[in-house]
Amino acid sequence: MLRLSRTSACASLKFPRVRAFIMKILILEDQRKLGLYLKQALSERAYTVTWVESCAEAREALCESSYDVIVLDLGLPDGDGLELLREWRAAGFNEPVLILSARDAVEDRVKGLDVGADDYLPKPFSLEELLARMRSLLRRQSSVKETVLQHEGIKLDLLSHTVHLNGKPIDLTSREFALLEVFLQNPGRILTRTLIAEKIWESPLRRRHQPARRLHEPAARQVRGAARQATVQDGARRRLPAAMKSIGARLAICYVLASTVTFASLFLAGRYFIEHHAIHALDLLNQSEFEQIRASQTALGTKLSEAELRKRVQAMMSDKLELFFTEIYGTAGTVVFRSPGLHGRDIAPSPRHQAFNANVEGLGELRAGKFALGPYTVVVATTKEHVRVVMTAYEHAFYGLLIVMIAISSVIGYGFSRMALRPLRLIQDTADHIRSDNLSERIPLSGARDEISDLARLLNQMFDRLEASFDQIRRFTAEASHELKTPLTLVRLQAEKLVVDGQLTPAQEQAVQIQIKELAHLNRIIEDLLFLSRADARAISLDLRPQDPEPFLQNFAQDAHVLAEHRQQRFFLTHHGSGQAAIESKWIRQVLLNLLSNALAASSPGSRVTLRSTLVNQCWQVRVEDEGPGVAAEQRERIFERFVRIHRPGGEDKGSGLGLAICRSIVELHGGHIFAEAGPDGRGLSMVFEIPAVTPSDTAGNTPFKAPLHSTDAA
Repeated sequence: MLRLSRTSACASLKFPRVRAFIMKILILEDQRKLGLYLKQALSERAYTVTWVESCAEAREALCESSYDVIVLDLGLPDGDGLELLREWRAAGFNEPVLILSARDAVEDRVKGLDVGADDYLPKPFSLEELLARMRSLLRRQSSVKETVLQHEGIKLDLLSHTVHLNGKPIDLTSREFALLEVFLQNPGRILTRTLIAEKIWESPLRRRHQPARRLHEPAARQVRGAARQATVQDGARRRLPAAMKSIGARLAICYVLASTVTFASLFLAGRYFIEHHAIHALDLLNQSEFEQIRASQTALGTKLSEAELRKRVQAMMSDKLELFFTEIYGTAGTVVFRSPGLHGRDIAPSPRHQAFNANVEGLGELRAGKFALGPYTVVVATTKEHVRVVMTAYEHAFYGLLIVMIAISSVIGYGFSRMALRPLRLIQDTADHIRSDNLSERIPLSGARDEISDLARLLNQMFDRLEASFDQIRRFTAEASHELKTPLTLVRLQAEKLVVDGQLTPAQEQAVQIQIKELAHLNRIIEDLLFLSRADARAISLDLRPQDPEPFLQNFAQDAHVLAEHRQQRFFLTHHGSGQAAIESKWIRQVLLNLLSNALAASSPGSRVTLRSTLVNQCWQVRVEDEGPGVAAEQRERIFERFVRIHRPGGEDKGSGLGLAICRSIVELHGGHIFAEAGPDGRGLSMVFEIPAVTPSDTAGNTPFKAPLHSTDAA
């Protein structure tokens, strides 16, 4: 109701409807120090700033209020900034977004702008440049035509957030600046308290009547739509049985099907021709029988009467063992003669065909032929039982041969598929062996110029490009790390010299000390990156020696006790099993220190951290368990990636995010692997690494669990 009455008043008084130009900024930055610095710096320039550290907090903040500019970081603890931006745009949020990220490659900038960002500023950056870019976004997005408001000596610059009275600058707070802006935009007008509150502060009525936008729903619908599309695309493949999802099995089955269809087609064609020729043979027999009847009449030389014809034919039939059935019809259609085997039944002659099939009750199907003998019509028939017997035997032989053919074609098809896919298996085996440490390996090529050879050449060309790219990345990382050490050393020396000279004010000395501390942190990051680069290139040679881990762990437990005591926590070590593992102590110690540091940082004072060591089944397994909040299942694999830090409410960002990546590289150099899982009873987090070992032949069930070798309590 307030909004409607305000609109009516503006229309009646002919005042332009101009929104209050309060620049509200949402900063999404997971680096606590940088986020606090940006919030303080922008707040000092009369901006209203909201700072959040995660995607979830950003969704909540954007649902509760609107902002003039959003400053977005990409590397976030619970998601990627680009995905969050894509989600916002799909949900209909049109707020200007400025990406602030360390990803400074051209493709990263293009991708960010294509997703929906309005500007892109890589780190490191200048604060003045950031402010200038935000003012530029504001000019493009704002509906305000005038950026400078003036009235009786008062000059208010909306973009630079400055106020001058008769040429002299005046410092105002954010609310004071917004209040003055409202007054200058409505000169000569009496403003009610409600109108002022609605322009400067967000109206409770608006909050109550505008439902919060649910950002997750559009993205979820898109994911479900993509899943349905993938289901449709892969439907044909998913309908196949599991055994048929192999190309070799499908080739063999297709060969069997093709052989079966071909054999069945040949059988049908053969059956047709055999039956056709057999019936034709019966027609020839019938005609031969008629020729004998006609020959007997011709031998007499005179025209026979019906009685003489009947007597003559009857004499001939007595010697035929009833192989043929004969009927003779006179001119009037009367029956002159009928074979006794017909038992008085008629063989109805076909009026249109000379050879035809006739069904006679008691005799079955007959093959008959109709012939003219003077004024008489002679019908000679023979049974088709012999043809039926032959065709039945033919079908039985077909089914037997079909089974044999399927079995033989299955074997041939399997062998054919194995032979046809042998080059592909060779390509697969070679590709499986190609990793970052042996990118120079290639697929062997044959002299044939076929499709598989072309595929192998194409893959080799792709491996050439990958090897060149990996080499460039490794060289860049190593060279960049080396080149940064010298200027960092010089900067630190100069800073330390300033402190030693003692000519700085306390505030200046504190700032220089902070710089020295951050330089040391940066130097550690460079060292870690150099190590990871060398580890990826397999340029680190380990002196692996088989040794019993028990004395090594006891020695490490002494240092772990001190670290736990410093944080008012307790450390426990348990070990069971016997054997030896090929390790280099200093690198495994580095892994244990990194895992222990993370566990102590994640746990609260008074909690316990447990290191469990087990030597069994040709494997040395080490588990570091804490009692902290744990890590979500979907993030447990990501924590081993570089520069990934898990956001913990109230915690400070310590470290570089490279510790677990270094642990993974060291463990893999030892031929093992490392992973994370939920702690005992679902509480805390367990970091586990496994390294091949030489253990006795006894199994775990036959090896008694030994008492803890070392236990510390640093409460």
